Amino acid sequence: MAGPVTEVAVVALVRDGGVLLQRRLRAPGAGLWELPGGKVQPGEGPEDAARREAREELGVDVRIVRALGVHEHQYPGGPHVRLHAFLAEAVGEVAPHEARRWVPLPELPGLDVLAGTRPILGALARPASLAER
Repeated sequence: MAGPVTEVAVVALVRDGGVLLQRRLRAPGAGLWELPGGKVQPGEGPEDAARREAREELGVDVRIVRALGVHEHQYPGGPHVRLHAFLAEAVGEVAPHEARRWVPLPELPGLDVLAGTRPILGALARPASLAER
């Protein structure tokens, strides 16, 4: 994968057998589902970025449970991203929003999600990935 890499941090909030997803508002993948998160800022580590993005996007602080891994994806004609994924717990209630919903884990494989997010959600859909909590 050539070109500059954009570092991105995402959080997987899991509760009651579901994961919180939101609809992407801009390209690439506008209208598809994704995990909450965003770009890692200069001087910021991925875990700190995940916490900051959760506060900004979800209106809630999170406690990082553990890293889920790193996945790289090159969008055709678009950015090359390195996604740092974290399993996290919300401290408080996530702010409601029409473009956000809790998706039952068994429904993840059939959902229209952003391509770079798919491997992370695939891992979440396997029960063993959550057993380490």
